[in-house]
Amino acid sequence: MKLKIMFTAALLIVFFSCSTAKEIYREKKIIDIKSFDAKYSRYEEDEKLFSLVQIILDEEKKGIIDTEYLEEKKSDLIIKIQEDFDKSITDKKYLKALNTLESIKTAEMEEYFVISKDRNTLLIDYIQDEAENENFINAFYTLLKYADLNKNKDSEVLKVFAEKAYLAQNRFVLNKLLLNLPALDDKTKDRYRELIDKKEDPSDMLDGTVTIWVNKGIKVESGIGTADRSIGSGFFIDKRGYIITNYHVIESEVNPEYEGYSRLYIRLSDFAGTKVPAKVIGWDPVFDIALLKTELTPEYIFTINNGIEYKPGESIIAIGSPGGLDKTITSGIISNVGRRFLPIGDSLQVDVPINPGNSGGPLINSDGELIGIVFAGIEQFEGVNFAIPVHWIIDFLPDLYKGGEVTHSWFGISVYEKNKKLEILYTVPGEAASLAGLQKGDIIKSLNGMESKNIIQVQKQMLSYCPDRLVKVIYERNGKDNEAVIALGTRPDKAFDLAIKRDSMKNVILPLFGMDLESTGNYLFKEGYSVKKVYDGSVADETGISVNDPLTIKAWKYDFKKRYALLRIFVKKRKAGFMESGIQLITSLDSNNLL
Repeated sequence: MKLKIMFTAALLIVFFSCSTAKEIYREKKIIDIKSFDAKYSRYEEDEKLFSLVQIILDEEKKGIIDTEYLEEKKSDLIIKIQEDFDKSITDKKYLKALNTLESIKTAEMEEYFVISKDRNTLLIDYIQDEAENENFINAFYTLLKYADLNKNKDSEVLKVFAEKAYLAQNRFVLNKLLLNLPALDDKTKDRYRELIDKKEDPSDMLDGTVTIWVNKGIKVESGIGTADRSIGSGFFIDKRGYIITNYHVIESEVNPEYEGYSRLYIRLSDFAGTKVPAKVIGWDPVFDIALLKTELTPEYIFTINNGIEYKPGESIIAIGSPGGLDKTITSGIISNVGRRFLPIGDSLQVDVPINPGNSGGPLINSDGELIGIVFAGIEQFEGVNFAIPVHWIIDFLPDLYKGGEVTHSWFGISVYEKNKKLEILYTVPGEAASLAGLQKGDIIKSLNGMESKNIIQVQKQMLSYCPDRLVKVIYERNGKDNEAVIALGTRPDKAFDLAIKRDSMKNVILPLFGMDLESTGNYLFKEGYSVKKVYDGSVADETGISVNDPLTIKAWKYDFKKRYALLRIFVKKRKAGFMESGIQLITSLDSNNLL
């Protein structure tokens, strides 16, 4: 298979240079190195090296690179990466060191570096450091997310964390650890099992929920001033006063585009409706989740877990503050699962009374287990509401605790899923996949050795990878398998906006509307197109457009604030005897087919 290596960080530069220098640079050519240094002197050191080697990789095809110069740069980068790896360990930035280690292994470059700590050692060091700083939730879920518990022979470490999980009343983590600790004495096992098997009562859960209150001052409409506020719900997940809610409830607190007044409180359910100041710790606009902190010790803590199965028709309850009426319990059922309502992942569709103020509240099954977080409803359709399955939150919960906006990795591609295959529809210019040479029509077959069958599975897998992490992709092109080692980029909050800003209208029509156009030339100063392909289930398909239909584009519009793209066309539909008609196509900019 043909190996391609893409570089978006200094780390990658080393990998390519080390593995291919002997094969590529067979002829020694001389270039003016000063011209390169002068051109890129405005960058910081890492960016300068990255940019310089990008030019070298382009120019080497023309045979004008000095091999000795390249080897010198390669050696410098190896030393720098080794120093960064060692410093990460010294500074206790263990996950950063782990990311570097995993990238080195992916690119099969272990021979160039001295690896002082293996994967499990770095993980245990990180987890123990978090525990020492009393970040137990972070430690717990990092342990479950990354560590291979079945192969971890250090049972004493697991025993310590099992006891901490018991004291934190975290039934999910305790149960996971208990399965890997067969040597516990019967008394301890019974104590742990009593907590794990405890039946939760919804009335107890009320003490773990709060009303989120964001005061935005006064808004004036038609000359009359009224109170401007956002009201939502939240629930405690940590004895230290940490609360989960929706990002859209507290957006004014952290969105740099918001310029007005904003003060965040949680409201308690006592008679006076006491408001307690709170602050936002971490937030994730993609999943519409935020982590808050208040100086309170909650009476009840919800356990976040990922081992729950749910199906349509299952009974559920929602707890929240509809209209600000705190501690309200409503009941209903799961209407369906797997709804693609968010840019990443899937959602639960629920038929349970949800109103403004319920956003961010917990969704509970009949066994008293937390299964989701309420986040949206369709106003004109009563009973059509949505919740985020709680298992998605586990993947980035430690990142919320780190503080600030959570970042996710991505390739920068739009894909079409059919028959357990992922076909690339589009690559965003300048992003990871485009720089690696992946193209429209390529079939993604596997990611880091795991078969890629659907969008949800790949998105779930990528949540475990940091931006700049090296991953190995197997893809099919023209019936042949190829291999690429790619450094993942950082997914923008509003990912498709980036494509529209960087690319032409013609290119983004395919991923947005699902039809591939080819130009048929200009007629009367208007460019004509023919429909080359229409993808099943797309906007174009649902509008009745078919292959070989000729069309002209009358209007192309997008609105980043209202989150839509609009295409107005005149088309001669083959199915309608080629009679010309005007059609307006509208789609959301928050596409859920991006990786």
